[in-house]
Amino acid sequence: MSLINTNLFKNNILVSKACRHLYQKHVWRDVWGYEQMQFNDKYNILRIVPNPVEVRVNYSNNNLKRCWKCGSSVMNHNLFCDKCNCIQGPNKESNYFDLLDVSSSFDVRNDELSRNYRKLQSVLHPDKFGNKSEKEKSISEEYSSLINKAYNTLQNPLDRGLYMLKLKGLSIEEENTDLDKEFLMEMMERNEALEEATQPKQIIQLDAENKKCIGSLVAELSAAFERKDLNTAIKIVSKLKYFTSIDSKIKVLKHKQGISS
Repeated sequence: MSLINTNLFKNNILVSKACRHLYQKHVWRDVWGYEQMQFNDKYNILRIVPNPVEVRVNYSNNNLKRCWKCGSSVMNHNLFCDKCNCIQGPNKESNYFDLLDVSSSFDVRNDELSRNYRKLQSVLHPDKFGNKSEKEKSISEEYSSLINKAYNTLQNPLDRGLYMLKLKGLSIEEENTDLDKEFLMEMMERNEALEEATQPKQIIQLDAENKKCIGSLVAELSAAFERKDLNTAIKIVSKLKYFTSIDSKIKVLKHKQGISS
């Protein structure tokens, strides 16, 4: 057990889910029963209650690291050192869901994802570190790039599915996927129809049909992940790759034809 005084904290502190969970789990109540720390889940804010007294926090070595600049102990998920306010490097154990502070579920809420992404970039973007040291600039560039990659991955259903399988140690190899010949024949026919489409009306119809198929597969993939059926998830992701490829071709064709819908 280590003692910390709540005077060391500012009134409102931005914290990650993992950090919030640690505080909720280990922060004790004082002898009068007053809760010393409160959380606003909507805004992900830790608020310190007035009249601070000492509270005991159970620190684990797995949850702490050393600030590269001043050597103080820093929570793994903290963006900045509490003592010197220096930016810290990304937590190597965090996945993309942790980084963007969203639930590790296929059904990610796009509004929450976008909000948390903008919130992080507002403090991590390299433009914010123009007057800082080269080390701090380098860390901000690394962190900002990682956040961009996490956001782009999680907002795309196919990439999100592939990433979730990767977290389970699974990958998709097209030549090894067990897709039936009927499906593969259907994909050939859809590609041929797209190559032969010359009129905007044809392209728009093919686009609508393809998007409908993608929507159905995304719903099936969500259900598969929900019931932890990874074998089915792999097959669905494999199919989704084909339809997503067609979607990319349709976008190029629509651009060439000047179709905006």
